[in-house]
Amino acid sequence: FNLISNEKEKMKVINYYHFSTALQMCAVIGTVAAPLTLYSVELGLDPDRIGILGSLMAFCQVLALISIPLTLYFGSKILSIWTLFSRYIFLLIFLIVPFYQDNLTLVFYLLFFAMLMFSILRSLSEAAFVPWMQEFIPRDVRGRVIGINGIICTPFALVASYGIKIWLDSREGLERFYPVFLIAIILGYLYFFTGYKSAFEADQQCHYELRLKSVELEGLGCDHDLETNQWILYQKGINDKPSQVIERYRY
Repeated sequence: FNLISNEKEKMKVINYYHFSTALQMCAVIGTVAAPLTLYSVELGLDPDRIGILGSLMAFCQVLALISIPLTLYFGSKILSIWTLFSRYIFLLIFLIVPFYQDNLTLVFYLLFFAMLMFSILRSLSEAAFVPWMQEFIPRDVRGRVIGINGIICTPFALVASYGIKIWLDSREGLERFYPVFLIAIILGYLYFFTGYKSAFEADQQCHYELRLKSVELEGLGCDHDLETNQWILYQKGINDKPSQVIERYRY
């Protein structure tokens, strides 16, 4: 086969990946970090319950272990995207909590449910993202890209924290938290998605096309080339003739 790598093409979208990761950092800071603690205090929750809410993310990290069978079944890209999108939906519960402020037990359970679902999905999303990241970030620059990500996120986090502090200090009432939560949730959805399939999706598509085309063509097969990150649908050569590439499925 004439194998063609797509590593150079992947480098074109790395800057968007850096920017979207920074937005994710701002989304987390604007929802489940300090604003949630202040929100809980003004709602009237006692310190013990506030501590429980704050510990859920760390507690649910152990659930990342269950992402292994889920990743094998659904694929890393699909699982990471689905859990990423789903986790911010539950944070919208924050906006309805003040309507039940007279019932602090209900307020706590609403916040507990929202944080529990966010924490579980966050753990699954981040665990599934690791193998997917190894597919769309070129191997030779992966360490540098991850390091740059950490450097970029720091100033974004500081600016977001300071901006939120100024906003909350300059206003009163629970209503002042609404813009913070809404903007943060929107930023959470402005995530980076590559145009490339994951290895799982490329594998599935190659074998799906193999079954369809086997009706018309004989001697078809699928081969996975790790060096160039692609699955190849090919037709076996006859009488010492070379095999022919029918389709490439890059990831």
